Amino acid sequence: MKQRLAGLCAEVSFPERNKFTVPLLLVHGLWAGSWMWRTIAPALALRGWECWALDLRGRPDSRPAPRIGRVRLEDYVEDVSTAIRQLWAPPVVWGTDLGALLVLQSAVQFPPRAIVCSTPLLPRSWLPDARPPLPLVRLPALPALLWSRPLAPPRPGIAREFLFSGLAANLQAELGRQLIPDSGRVARTLSREAVAPVRPDCPTLVVHGGADRMVAPAACQALVRELGADQHTYPDLGHWLYSGPPALSLVGDVHRWIIRTLGEPLLVPPEEED
Repeated sequence: MKQRLAGLCAEVSFPERNKFTVPLLLVHGLWAGSWMWRTIAPALALRGWECWALDLRGRPDSRPAPRIGRVRLEDYVEDVSTAIRQLWAPPVVWGTDLGALLVLQSAVQFPPRAIVCSTPLLPRSWLPDARPPLPLVRLPALPALLWSRPLAPPRPGIAREFLFSGLAANLQAELGRQLIPDSGRVARTLSREAVAPVRPDCPTLVVHGGADRMVAPAACQALVRELGADQHTYPDLGHWLYSGPPALSLVGDVHRWIIRTLGEPLLVPPEEED
């Protein structure tokens, strides 16, 4: 079910009975949209979560961005902050890829109950080896970076290697068809500019794949140390954990971490369940 959050669109998955005192806000990554949570969100709703899968500006039905190439990192952070403020309680926020960075930055001003950062796409200035991932700086991407034009999704061969490695070929093709152009200006910020470090004042979990070529495991380890965060690693998995068999394992692991970390205050008393 689609609902609005102050001009932004969100795909909402309601549980049969709400078991938690806060909602869960899901924030997609670069080139993606709320569709990427279509396995994750229903599985979480079955566990009692009210899930809001946000569409950032420039996505169909969400806040218009006629010049998507010129959207700033700060604009996307504002979208996440707006969604946090509009929800009925400070949520648990789960961001993936670029969404993980947006969640971290928005949380400094509007702290959620907890943060999950999965396969986080981080600025070059935060990376131990100072090298951005190839899909951001490949030759066809340079005009978008230099002149703030729409940044096209990576071509199928690069997408298979960096985004969808380990998934079945038909699933890779299906996911690739759903990717859309994104902001060249944001890609330039990630790959060429300094971004101030942040340290949100709430529990944080970093999830990553040991075989991820888009986000190096060393970068995730550095983020864990910087934030004092918990971490969960899937040694044999790549960047895209949100479809196919990895998704249900991910749901269970994240769900258990939230329950263990936030404890009894998170739970709706049985007599109050919807």
